[in-house]
Amino acid sequence: MTENMGKAEKFAQELLSRLSWNKKSVRTTFKLSEKATEMLAELTEREGKTIKDFFDTFLLALLITETPMPGQKHSSPLLPKLKDVDQKAEYSKTDRQIRKTYVLSETGLTLLERYAKQYKMSRDAFVEYAVRFSKASLEKQIKEAKNKHAEAFEIVDRKWTELENTREEIKTLLGEGDPILERFGTVCIVMMNLHSEIEQELQDGTPIDPRGL
Repeated sequence: MTENMGKAEKFAQELLSRLSWNKKSVRTTFKLSEKATEMLAELTEREGKTIKDFFDTFLLALLITETPMPGQKHSSPLLPKLKDVDQKAEYSKTDRQIRKTYVLSETGLTLLERYAKQYKMSRDAFVEYAVRFSKASLEKQIKEAKNKHAEAFEIVDRKWTELENTREEIKTLLGEGDPILERFGTVCIVMMNLHSEIEQELQDGTPIDPRGL
């Protein structure tokens, strides 16, 4: 056990040393497809990140998933490695490419260039791949969350009906103006608002306010 702890500590130290992230801004130019450029703008706007933060976060996740502890196997890779030459060429020969200059951190740029070589792709092709992958992953997360919210809506819908029936029972028993009925009415309003917000989200994607009442 002591030996394992020693390995874990050594691994942690090595990883932390590699995470001495130089946040100094550097400018670099990529030649990306118009679609990838739009995706990158959408991803950063949606998450409220700068381009530099987006790449730092992405490359840190890539670094962690590809740095196993001693004696352990690699975790599932963040990016599936492209082995097919034609598949790699897809990211290198995209239509209507645009040259655009972005601001990255020094460490982010260093890692980006390192991983481009590791994946045997040009720097631009690797960024194209990373952006498309990130967009596809986000869309998958949104779809999965929406499916779960649809299931949650069915539960809330049933409970909302039960709640309304319970309110009527209390009203019959106690009558209007009773403090218990008033307090229970507040519970009904909270449930009604949640019911409406979930329904709205499923219809047009309007996010649910976690602080809403």
